[in-house]
Amino acid sequence: IDDIEKKMRRFIDKKMMLNFWGDYWGKIPGDIQERIESRIKERLRRQPYEKDNFQKGKDRINFCDIMDYFQIIQSYWNLFQNYFGSRAELQKHFKDYRNGLMHVREMNRIERKQGEASVEWLLKILDKKIK
Repeated sequence: IDDIEKKMRRFIDKKMMLNFWGDYWGKIPGDIQERIESRIKERLRRQPYEKDNFQKGKDRINFCDIMDYFQIIQSYWNLFQNYFGSRAELQKHFKDYRNGLMHVREMNRIERKQGEASVEWLLKILDKKIK
């Protein structure tokens, strides 16, 4: 799970840096920026000595969750569509991946397999595109 999220962050960061010539954080959807600011403030409340560590988009994207990644990709679909194919397929796999992670209730075999398949689908794309 950590591996896929690290790869997703690197992938998004790389594409956004290339297309916005450097720091892209101002291009991230406002609701995500607000959530991340709140998470960073909470972090700094506990770790005030880290205040200079969160200036760049690359630093801030580490505070995103899986559905934030999906929203960023959706917002800049023109940058990502060649990698993911169809929006509907991407949405399905993000949803299945998220459901596999977030729900504490017991998953049946089908739900578990769908989540595993989505992890494999996402990793296949990320492993091929990000080296």
